[in-house]
Amino acid sequence: MATGATVNEELSKIKSFYLGHQDLKGMFAVDAGSTQGVAQVMKESNLPSKGVHGGGFDLLPTTIQLIHEGFLDFTIDQQPYVQGFYTVMEAFVFLASGGLVGPADINTGLKFVTKETVEPYLNTSTRYEGKTTKPQIVPMSGAIRS
Repeated sequence: MATGATVNEELSKIKSFYLGHQDLKGMFAVDAGSTQGVAQVMKESNLPSKGVHGGGFDLLPTTIQLIHEGFLDFTIDQQPYVQGFYTVMEAFVFLASGGLVGPADINTGLKFVTKETVEPYLNTSTRYEGKTTKPQIVPMSGAIRS
């Protein structure tokens, strides 16, 4: 369903949808604002306790917090920093090569953020996930995970 262009409009439509479909088993959103809205409705109606599951896309702070609290099963980190970085690099190489090197299809990965993997998103402020513009190298603990 079309949820709208603002977070408040999205939340209102998701609430209305849920009220009209209280027997649903899950909700999945395909954009940042709707994912936050699904998480908020899941919390307000305590849907996880009723066996309802929810998920979506993107890393709004409320979404991350509600995953941590157990009200949303997952969100997909589309890695916007990587999307932008690769786009600029592709454009640079295209122009520098006089068009001989064309843009490629680049897969930025499928990275699920769940209750088990949300901690770094809560405790790290980086430009890579959009919380700051400060240049930095972030130390990583543990093995590489996708």
